[in-house]
Amino acid sequence: MIKKIKLNNVTWLDVLSPTQDEVDSLAAEYGIHPVAAQELVQSSGRSKVDLYDAFIYLILHFPAENFFLNCQANNRIKEIDFIMGKDFLITAHYEPIDPLEELVKIMDIPAPAIPSKDNHAGHLFYRVIRQLYQSFEPGLDHLNKRLEKTKKEIFAGREKQMIEVLSGLNHEILDIKLALRSHREILSSLEEAAREFYGVNYTYFIRSISGEYAKIIASLENSEDTFTELRSTNESMLMIKSNETMKLITAMAFVFLPVTLIATIFGMNVDTMPLTGRVNGFFGILGLMALTGIFMYLLVKLNKWI
Repeated sequence: MIKKIKLNNVTWLDVLSPTQDEVDSLAAEYGIHPVAAQELVQSSGRSKVDLYDAFIYLILHFPAENFFLNCQANNRIKEIDFIMGKDFLITAHYEPIDPLEELVKIMDIPAPAIPSKDNHAGHLFYRVIRQLYQSFEPGLDHLNKRLEKTKKEIFAGREKQMIEVLSGLNHEILDIKLALRSHREILSSLEEAAREFYGVNYTYFIRSISGEYAKIIASLENSEDTFTELRSTNESMLMIKSNETMKLITAMAFVFLPVTLIATIFGMNVDTMPLTGRVNGFFGILGLMALTGIFMYLLVKLNKWI
């Protein structure tokens, strides 16, 4: 499906799940090289920038706009192909992308034409890519809220329950970093290609885009640092609780081992065993065991083992 919007002297074509016929039609109308046209038909696992005579071909992968809001979503990484000509921009994607759809609706509203020799598709691309980067901000804010909630749960004594939560957060942060990892190098390559294609003045716009990307990465890295500290704290508190449990078990064994030993000795089938076979011998043995247990308990308390 192709949505076509005319903006002054620039045409924007947003293509959802392009078919071969649609790609052939676009290639014929806008002079798209066959190699680039073929890549539009299906998604690619690799981000890249290619400079052709009549356009720049750019592939970027983005986390879904609801990445941190819908952890169960199947398609959490989305590809967008950009073909940037002098007077046209083609955005091709293989599933709906909300920020693009919102921008299409905004720009589809008729407005007075303002012809300008400085107006070209590069400026439209600048608006589109900024919209995409800014769409991550609500998700990153939600991530920070989840981290804050996790911190409260950890210090409320729910360390064990937080193990699974922290594992899920770690998985999400790694996924979004993987998706955005290549953007820095791609934007650097795009700056060189765009300088040659649109002129030196366009460098400002690419650097502004790089600034938007840097803000997203900085926010993500801050969240990652917070996550790392929370995981370390959670592990430390779990270890402390585990050590306390082991101390208690060891102290109990220390107390009851002599008592058990006494019971075992007097349980031996020996005729000459003291106290056995006498009146109140059973209660005497119980008393000896009780005194031994009390003595061992006081010894544990005195040494502050528990």
